[in-house]
Amino acid sequence: MTARAEVRERRRFPRVAVYTKLRALLRHERTYFVADVADLSAGGMGIMARDPLDIGALVEFEFTLLDDVRPYVGRAEVAWVKIGGGNDLCPCAIGLRFLSLGHKRLDLSSFTREVVHWNTVGLQAAVDALRYARSELQGNVTDRELGQPGAGFRRPLLLIHGWLGTRGALGLVERRLKKAGFPVFSVDLGALNVREIEVSAKLVTDKVDHLVQRLGIDRIDVIGHSMGGLIGLYALKRLTLANHVRRFVAVGAPFHGTPVAFAGLPFFGWMSKSLWQMLPDSAFLQDLHRGALPSEVEIFCIVARNDLLAPVNRATLDGAHNILVAGTHAALVTTDRVFQQIRAILEGRDPFEPAKPFAAGVGGKQSARSASA
Repeated sequence: MTARAEVRERRRFPRVAVYTKLRALLRHERTYFVADVADLSAGGMGIMARDPLDIGALVEFEFTLLDDVRPYVGRAEVAWVKIGGGNDLCPCAIGLRFLSLGHKRLDLSSFTREVVHWNTVGLQAAVDALRYARSELQGNVTDRELGQPGAGFRRPLLLIHGWLGTRGALGLVERRLKKAGFPVFSVDLGALNVREIEVSAKLVTDKVDHLVQRLGIDRIDVIGHSMGGLIGLYALKRLTLANHVRRFVAVGAPFHGTPVAFAGLPFFGWMSKSLWQMLPDSAFLQDLHRGALPSEVEIFCIVARNDLLAPVNRATLDGAHNILVAGTHAALVTTDRVFQQIRAILEGRDPFEPAKPFAAGVGGKQSARSASA
C-alpha cells in the first residue's frame, strides 16, 4: 500500500525521502499479480508480493502515481528476494532493477482521458485558489482564536499562515480542526504577513510560551503553511519553540526557496524583506539549514505533487517525515482530502492508511516518489 523512493535533484539538493501510497500491476510469464510498492527510485523498485520470484526473472510492470491518468510501464529484472521481508499478506520482499521505464503510449482513448483529467485538475486548482482567496479576505479579525480552554478534547495546536496572507487564509483548516475537537489558535503576523521571518518567528514563540502557561500544558502542535513553515522552522531551530512543540506539520513550505519569489520582487520587494529571504540560496535559507533538526520535535513536511510555489524538491527536509500528496499549493489548505491526511498525522495515524499507526522512517528509510521526478 505504500511506496518508498529517493528524490534527487541532481544539481544541488541531497536525496530526501518522501512517503506516499503506490501499488503496481506486474506480469511474470503468463501470470499477473498486484504488489505493494515498498521502494521506488530511478533505478528500480522494491515490492512486497505473496510468492517469491527467481533471481534474474523478467517481469513487466505498470503503476500510476497519485492523481496521474497515464501509467508508467516498463520491464525489470529480479535482483534479490527476501522471504519474510514483507508483511502478513505479502511476506516476500523482492528487489527489481529497471531495464526500461516510461509513460504508457497514448492512444485515442487514453489521450481523451488525459485531456479530460488535466482540464478537471485545472478547474479544481482554480476553485481551490478562489476558496483560498475568499478565506484570505476574512483578514485578521479579533475573534480568530476559537480554541479557548475546553473548546476541544484533543491537544491544542497553533496555525501559522503564509506570505501576503492573513489569519483567515487557514480558515477552512481551522473550522475543520475545530469540528474534529482541536482547540485552535493563531497569531496576528500583520496585515499581510510581509515582515522578516525572524520577527514573525519571535511572535510565534512568544505566543506559544503564553499558551502553554495559560493552558497548563507542556507541548502543543503547530501547523505552518507556505512561509508559515519557514517561520515555524526558524523558531524551532533558532529560538525556543522546540521546548513546547510535540509535532510540527509544514504544509507546502518552500524550505529551499521558491523561484516564484523572483516574480514578486518588482512589486513587493521594496516592502517585504521576507520575500528576499525566500529566494533560492538566500543568506537566510543557508543559515536556516545549518545544524540538525530538533530531535525533541516530530517534524512532517506535506508536499503537493503539482505545487508550483513550493515544488517537491524545495519543500522537503532531510530528517523529517516527508509526505507526498496530490494537488496544488492552495489545495493543501482547502480540500477535505488533504485535511484528513493532516488530521491523521496529528492523531499519530498513517495518512494513507488511517487505521494504522504512522511508522514511516526519515532520512531515506521509508519514502515515495516517481522515478520521473
